[in-house]
Formats: sequence, structure tokens, C-alpha cells
Amino acid sequence: MKRILLLYTGGTVGCEGQPLAPMSAARFEQSLGEAGLIPAAHVACELRALSKPLDSANMQPANWLDIAAALLDAWASFDAFVVLHGTDTLAYTAAALSFLLAGSDKPVVLTGAQYPLSATQSDAPRNIADAIVAARAPGLCEVVVCFAGQILRGNRSVKRSATDLDAFASPNWPILGTTAEGVVTLNTAALLSAPTVPFKLSQASLTDIRTALTNRAVWAIHLHPGFPVALLHAALALPSAPRGWVLACYGAGNAPSSQDFLDALQAARERGVLVVAVTQTGHGAVKMQTYAAGVGLMRVGVVSARDMSLPAAVAKLQLLLAQGLPNPDVLARMLTPIAGEMAETDA
Repeated sequence: MKRILLLYTGGTVGCEGQPLAPMSAARFEQSLGEAGLIPAAHVACELRALSKPLDSANMQPANWLDIAAALLDAWASFDAFVVLHGTDTLAYTAAALSFLLAGSDKPVVLTGAQYPLSATQSDAPRNIADAIVAARAPGLCEVVVCFAGQILRGNRSVKRSATDLDAFASPNWPILGTTAEGVVTLNTAALLSAPTVPFKLSQASLTDIRTALTNRAVWAIHLHPGFPVALLHAALALPSAPRGWVLACYGAGNAPSSQDFLDALQAARERGVLVVAVTQTGHGAVKMQTYAAGVGLMRVGVVSARDMSLPAAVAKLQLLLAQGLPNPDVLARMLTPIAGEMAETDA
């Protein structure tokens, strides 16, 4: 009998009231029963929860570690895991877990809902049921998002709509599978290969990362016409200046070529700030060498994150910096796929 842990972290799926706010774990468990979400006899599920369920807008990097720690505590006792999470920052958490749990030998499935479980039009019952079915699927051993009948690689997922039930997409990687009427169909060619060595992650490792997180801040900087260069200088002047910037560039990795903008990036580099570029279009890859407006970034040390999504780049850089590695090592690992989050090369 498959044993599956349901980990409730909060989010719309467990919200109630006006305005909506996450219900307690006990109240959520009661709501699951009222909704008839009782797995089939050949699946044994147990519900656990974070100590304080959160609206996902309040999720912080430390909460990624709370979730990973809860999963690690239960790892030996369960065959698969379903994380119930708010949709707003679900892609960030999915990416972070994929890096923290790299080499996993069991599936971790994240899902949530656009409407609360108690709402008449709620998508929560379907998404929860589908996530449980996906967690049982043979051959799946990575962190995924299961939403609206699609199974997506966690670190390739982005939220595409604030209202549509089909809320998530995987712009730069094929979907991993689909769920329909309790049946999972996997796209085996798109899956991560099964690990060849035993999965290992210690609570001590998570503790070390947690300790360093607050001193290894990462900022996402979204460029736009009229972007104030003074903001970059202000960031560098902070007592606890961010150690990493994820620069959401135009198109294939383009940015203003004005000297004051490039000087600010050069100053950041001299201060030890690591700057990586993603495309704010969401689809495609950064190729800064294509245009003169991108070559300037290369000259001041901005590094291409290739086809990584913004959530994946932020989570990866945050966690790498928290490991206390020298900057060259962080950059080397940033450009090396850890869990299928990016293309192998710039080509």
C-alpha cells in the first residue's frame, strides 16, 4: 500500500472567511473530510501541516526550509509527498525544493487552488485528487507541480494567470504528464532519470543553510523604460546589501546600454554582488551576445541564466549563496543544471 504524506502549508486551497485567510490545520482536515477527499483503499494518506499555515504571499526563503525539513522528517515513512501550497509563490517553492531535494528517489508533488476548497466552483478537489494520483505514478521521482490536469517540472513552472483554473505553465520544458479520471499518463522522455545513488539530505545541512539565508539576500530586478539607476546604487549602500541580483532583462537578454547603468552593474560586481540575467518574456533563453544592448552586460560581468525561469533563478542563487561558497563556485554551479532547471549549454 502506497503511503502518501499531505503537507498543508496554507494558501487559497485552505482559505475561508472575508477577506480570505488560511484556516487552521484541524479545520482544513475537517474540510477535506466534508469534501469527500478520501483516497482509495490502496492509498494511505496522512495530513500534516506547518506550525502556522501561510498565505503564500507571506512565504519567505526560510519557509522553503521549513517545508523541506517537514518532508525530511517523514521521508523514511512515506512513499510520496503532496505539498498543498498557495499559488502566488508556488513556483518559487517548487524550484527551491527541487534544489534542496536534488537526487530525490521519491516524488514531491505541489498543488493548490485558485478557489478555496469550500467554494462551489473550487478547483481544489480536482487538484488534490490529481496530485495524489500523480504521487502514486511509477517512474516519477522529482519535484513537480500538478495543476488543472497537467504535471509540470517544479523548477520549470511559472504562474501564468491570476484567475484561470489552468494557472501554471512550463514555457521552456515539455509537460511531464497529464491526469484524467484518476489515470496518469507520463511523458517519460521529459522526466528526470532515476537517481543512481541513494538520496541523502540531513537536517544539519538545512540548519546550516537557514543560518546563512538572512545574510545572503537576493533581489529580482525587473527592468522597464525609465528604470531608476539610483535604485541599484541604493541597494549597494544598504548595511545588508543583497549578495545576488537576478536581472529580468528584455528579450534575449538586453538592457540599457547607458554608461550610468553599466557603471552601476560594474560597481555591484566590484562589491562582490553576483548578477545573473533572465528574460522577462518568460519564454526562450538569454543570449546576451546577440545584440549590442546585451554585450554591454557581458562586459561588466553579468552572467546568463540561459532559459531558467525567474522563480528558479531566484531560488537557486539564494540557496547557492546560503551555502557560503566562493563566488566563482557559486557561478559555476549556477550555470550547471542541478535538477533539470536549465539547458545544458548556451547554444
